[in-house]
This record gives sequence, C-alpha cells and structure tokens, in this order.
Amino acid sequence: MDRREFLKGASRVLLVLPFGTFLLASCKDDDETDTEEFPTDPNDDTPPDAPPKVIGTNTIYTASQVNDHSHAFTVPEAAFANPPVGGIMGRTTEAQGHQHSLTIDQEALRRAASGEIVKIETSLDAEHTHMFTIVKAS
Repeated sequence: MDRREFLKGASRVLLVLPFGTFLLASCKDDDETDTEEFPTDPNDDTPPDAPPKVIGTNTIYTASQVNDHSHAFTVPEAAFANPPVGGIMGRTTEAQGHQHSLTIDQEALRRAASGEIVKIETSLDAEHTHMFTIVKAS
C-alpha cells in the first residue's frame, strides 16, 4: 500500500467517525436523564465536572475536577423527599487508584430539596479533596 492509498482510506474513516460519535451520543436509556439546566455560578472555583444525571430513582453527582480527575456519588431520590436523621454517607467512585468518603447531612439534603445549591467537601485522600455540588435534579 502506498501513501496515496493509505490517505484515501484514512479520509473515509475520518468522515465516518463523527457520524458514529453522534449516534453514540444520541443513544441513551429512557430511564436516564441529563440535567441540562443545572444551575451553576460562573464565579464558582469548584464547579462539578458534569451535571447531575438522574437514572431511575437515583441522582449521580460528579465532583469538581482535581489533579485531572473527578469522582461520582449516588444520592437516592428518597433522601431528598425524606432526609434521614444521620444524612447519607458513603464512598465515591474510584479514580486514579483512590476513593473519597462523603457525608451529606440531613440539613444539607433539606436545603438541596428546597432548590438551594449545597457544596459538600469530600474526605482528604491521596493528598487532596473534591467538592460536590448537590441540588435536587428532578
């Protein structure tokens, strides 16, 4: 194969790739909802890496990006409707070989349920923390 043949073949692949990417981006589960109108403050120095995503009865939040990575944390819809006395706590998803702990207390859940934007900082792990922006997303 000479250079001219290779370039002809490569140009066909490049023309097809954007269309395939569009198809992948357009296909998603009916139970999955992106929150397009996620309120953010342009002056926020710890914005979420992605808007919250509602999947079934859960909302997945993505933390601020630190050291070229972020983590996710799932909050059940019921936690907003009836915030538990102890709040909710758990571990984030793993990224770059570590996780963080996160606690969202009852008052923070109540404030988020009423439409307020609530910032929650993770535990210190791998010498850094992340900030989660919690707001009721449905």
